[in-house]
Formats: sequence, C-alpha cells, structure tokens
Amino acid sequence: MDIEEKYSGLYAISKLTVSNANVLRRFKGINIGKDWKYQIKPFNFYLVGFQALE
Repeated sequence: MDIEEKYSGLYAISKLTVSNANVLRRFKGINIGKDWKYQIKPFNFYLVGFQALE
C-alpha cells in the first residue's frame, strides 16, 4: 500500500504558539465580542490541523 494512499484521509495536528504581535493580529476577528478569558492571548497556543492534498 502506498503511504499517500494509506494516510490521505487523516490529519496531522500541530501546536502553534502566539509568540508575537503579528501572529496575534491574525486572531483579531475571532476575539471580537468574546470575554477576555475566552480570547486568544499572547503566548497562548492553539492546534492547527493539516490534511494531505492530492
């Protein structure tokens, strides 16, 4: 079985840290209207999923 065929329906998960203002700026729209405790803040991290594209 080919590796690409075997894993094509699965996702890879990666942890990304909000390590600078540029990364935090990308979440500005997500943070709108949320209480402070639910917002993405500096030095938080979030999980990103990737799927293999054919």
